[in-house]
Amino acid sequence: MLISSGQINITTLSGSASANTASIRGLLRNVVVKPTTESTIYDIKIINQAGATIYERTSETGTLSEINEIPIIGMYTVTISNATRDEDFLIQLISEN
Repeated sequence: MLISSGQINITTLSGSASANTASIRGLLRNVVVKPTTESTIYDIKIINQAGATIYERTSETGTLSEINEIPIIGMYTVTISNATRDEDFLIQLISEN
């Protein structure tokens, strides 16, 4: 079992931002989203290359850390939307290969 972690830093503007991951494969085991301010409310969505949403959470407040078991392969778009503040977000996608 090989665990790898991809990290994305994005900054919301008018409450939204998105970025693409590097190519990843395996099982997505953990999604961690950390806004600068713990009281920030936001939505997060991860979309595959075919345009299908593989992960979505709405109205999250502060740091989100969720254990998952989602099969993944390829590049993904990570989107933060409806954020109550324009600020930096650190997103970590931890996978098992």
